[in-house]
Amino acid sequence: MRGAAVRRTAVVEVPAHVAFERMCRIEEYPYYRHQVREVSALSEDVHRWDIAGASFTVQLDERQPDRLLRWHSIDGPPCDEVVAIKELTPRRCQVTVELNGPATLVDGLAVDLPEFKRLLEQAHPKVGHFVNERPAVDGHHRSNWRDRRMIGRTSAGARPMSSASADARPVSSASADARPVSSASTSERPARPGLAP
Repeated sequence: MRGAAVRRTAVVEVPAHVAFERMCRIEEYPYYRHQVREVSALSEDVHRWDIAGASFTVQLDERQPDRLLRWHSIDGPPCDEVVAIKELTPRRCQVTVELNGPATLVDGLAVDLPEFKRLLEQAHPKVGHFVNERPAVDGHHRSNWRDRRMIGRTSAGARPMSSASADARPVSSASADARPVSSASTSERPARPGLAP
């Protein structure tokens, strides 16, 4: 029997796909799930959650890219959660979290949306380049969730998140579209009429 339920909603100033990808990074759960110490992947859809004084295994039931994540515990305390993401504008989305479980756990297990919002908007400025957004390859963003995987691991006690993402790619000062100028092309120009070659 479910002991309690919590429902939280927040509007985040990032694109829906960015919020969804960050929510799929299970190694970052301790940053904004306060009772979670570590999450490790046992397989693509089965994860082990370590919390204060206990641990349990989670089965990912449903994944709709940019829209929905649904999971439930298969051992330990009976819990289930739905994370729904709704696009409001191309650069704004609404994140809703609904978690059911024991009354002593739900508040600390559920996503702390104000903290999630703060961390995500800090790493993704409202204007300019989204530092955490990976360049698309063949129409797909290079990230775990695009490959139908949520793989990750984090160390217990690691809490602060850098505003500069490790996923940022350095930009070369030399443009890929630049064309080399041949020295012959400037020296072999045809002479203008009336001028010496």
